[in-house]
Amino acid sequence: MIRRQALGKARQTACLDGTSLYGIVNDTKGAKISITTLDEFRRGFGPVNDIKVDVEGSEHDLLEGARETILADRPKNAVTVYHETNDWEQMLRLVRGVVPEYRFRIKGISYNGGKAQPVMLHFWV
Repeated sequence: MIRRQALGKARQTACLDGTSLYGIVNDTKGAKISITTLDEFRRGFGPVNDIKVDVEGSEHDLLEGARETILADRPKNAVTVYHETNDWEQMLRLVRGVVPEYRFRIKGISYNGGKAQPVMLHFWV
């Protein structure tokens, strides 16, 4: 099933601007989109086993809105962390704040924005 729904840290309406190399979510420019949390989105479905996230710098927001899902289902996760706005250590702290037993591995190196940082963060219980 395909749904025209974006995932983030709260229910809201925003705009998706695709005029640059990376899509950018903002308040004014682009196509209007509806955003909800993964926790709300998953209601009515079964458990979430895996989360694969590449949402152009909004990965932390998506994880913020997935706290209940992470606690209840303890899914395996693959999260892109190379976007300039991302901090992989902050994301790991967020997830381990919910489930301290999560193990992790970072993969790859990107120089996006002239700064060396990992490409992917994988974590699992």
